[in-house]
Amino acid sequence: MFTLNFFSVALFISAIITGVVAVITYRRRAVIGATTLMWIMIALTWWSSVYAIENLSTSLAWHKFWSSAQYLGVAAIPPLWLVFAIQYSQQEKAPKARTLAWLGVIPIITIVMAWTNDWHGLLWPRMELIKFDDVTILDVDHGIYFWIQAVYAYLNIFAGTIIFARRTMQVGDAYRSQAVTMLLAAAVLLLGNGLYVFDLLPFKGLDITPFSFTFSGLLLAWGLFRHRLLDLMPVASENILQNMGDGVLVTDASNRIVYINPAFENLAGMLPETAIGQPAGEALFGWPNIFRGYEQKTLAEVEIPAGKSKIFLEMQVSPLFERG
Repeated sequence: MFTLNFFSVALFISAIITGVVAVITYRRRAVIGATTLMWIMIALTWWSSVYAIENLSTSLAWHKFWSSAQYLGVAAIPPLWLVFAIQYSQQEKAPKARTLAWLGVIPIITIVMAWTNDWHGLLWPRMELIKFDDVTILDVDHGIYFWIQAVYAYLNIFAGTIIFARRTMQVGDAYRSQAVTMLLAAAVLLLGNGLYVFDLLPFKGLDITPFSFTFSGLLLAWGLFRHRLLDLMPVASENILQNMGDGVLVTDASNRIVYINPAFENLAGMLPETAIGQPAGEALFGWPNIFRGYEQKTLAEVEIPAGKSKIFLEMQVSPLFERG
């Protein structure tokens, strides 16, 4: 017997939200880390959708099957979060996702353990149905392997959170809001899952983790639009650029400013807090039309108006391409 209930409807809505974020992230896949974030959103979408389907029926066999299917998303999210944190913080020095593939060993074992639980009971030694208002939900006891994978998952999430916390302290004000958004998303993620795992919720058996993850997804979506999370990524080798005597201006493919060093600040009379994210042509409207796309290295002399006088600058434009 199948019954559409409020809990499944809420989960389907959560799946739609994370699915939309996944599509938005896919469109920014050229940015380092964006593809990993997309897969996090896809895993969340799968988790919420499958959990919604599970709670449509009152059959124990049905619940067991879809509970196992959930782990295709559940097991993948923590290591993906860590990979995303590494890629976000290190940028072009970050290892490729395939280099970090060993992080997927425990998740693969966890998925196998979920599908074979009836044989060993190491993940869920007890599984029975209970009623919560008009919803039939699966109540389980957690076995020894559940706690092994839970420790591994929390280690991944905490490690990723520490990386973002360190990044928050290292970056300038223009990028700090991005890192803070990541920290808030991680905090919501940990809170929701922790309440369920350690049985701190007033209602037994109901897992609110997909909702907390969806809220984390909304925070990341807000970061996408408000703080241009995947449009403006921190520039690597920043310490070297900060101490250069030559002025350095870095723009992205859309000609928005993503970095200026102190020498350029002094030259142009601008601050990174107000310049980062602005179209270069607008932020430097008095300068010549030098902010167009270049496909090869260019060296030129330009005249810059400075009151009643002019400044003559030697300008070098170097396009940057992602390796591989």
